[in-house]
Amino acid sequence: MNARQSQSPVGLCEGCAHASRITSNRGSTFYFCKQAAVDPHYPRYPRLPVLRCEAYQPLSSEPAAGEDKQLP
Repeated sequence: MNARQSQSPVGLCEGCAHASRITSNRGSTFYFCKQAAVDPHYPRYPRLPVLRCEAYQPLSSEPAAGEDKQLP
């Protein structure tokens, strides 16, 4: 996790492999959680900022078993 992620109004979603950024025709931005497709425990469009998520997977690395990320 880098300093930019910890200061992001989006939280963990900004750097998560499961997140997909969606911009509407009106210019609103939403983050879709692809993990919701396989596990209904996760919301499709989580309330931001997401500060803790068991499914968090950094964009640049492999998932760690049982990893639970949390922003300070």
